[in-house]
Amino acid sequence: MFAALLLAATLAFAVEPPASPAPELTPEAIATPKVPLKEIGRIRATTAFCRGFITHFNASATTMLANDAEISYIDFSLGGLEKHFRAFNSEKLLYEDRLRLMAYVKVLAAQLQPLQNEINELRRSAALTTDPARAKETRDVATSMQKAYDKQRQIALDTQTVIWALVDATAGKTNTAINTSLPGLGSDDPNMSFSPAAMRDVKSYLKFQNQLDRIGDAESAAAALAESVVGSC
Repeated sequence: MFAALLLAATLAFAVEPPASPAPELTPEAIATPKVPLKEIGRIRATTAFCRGFITHFNASATTMLANDAEISYIDFSLGGLEKHFRAFNSEKLLYEDRLRLMAYVKVLAAQLQPLQNEINELRRSAALTTDPARAKETRDVATSMQKAYDKQRQIALDTQTVIWALVDATAGKTNTAINTSLPGLGSDDPNMSFSPAAMRDVKSYLKFQNQLDRIGDAESAAAALAESVVGSC
């Protein structure tokens, strides 16, 4: 394609220009490929740094991917709320949605603190190398994992808010302020309110897709950096 364009440009200087200008060629937009988050494969780690980095990166990646699975279930359930809100048997359907969301958030919340612990240990492993470049890469990996963690935790908090709002929705109430207290989520109080209109478009209201995109970006950055770190292990 590139050679053909060069040839066309060369010929353009040798012939008389056309009466009307030819349309400009517009390159197609190509999305930047993302590096999927995954465990580091079997590598012979010969130093304390390499052993520490690989151990804690793999532990945090495994838990983070497990959290992503729970979030995908939450995503699917939230996507059905609008339809269920308008259904003839809406109270029954929303009750079932609430039970499912409670189960997903319970698993997600239980995994958040262990994940934070592993990210902390991953960050500390930077102190095990005397190479400042590798130490910085290690801290950058931990920073990217922390960004993904923060969004996962936010999704858990937001979903807990939806769960409490569904309690009032099935009881015939239309507005409520929520105080989250699920173990693993802390004592954050988002002080959010839900009306029937917001309930029907809850994923948009919570900017759910944007949060998923940010998780993907952070995980991809961590995976690419991790490959660089282990390249010399």
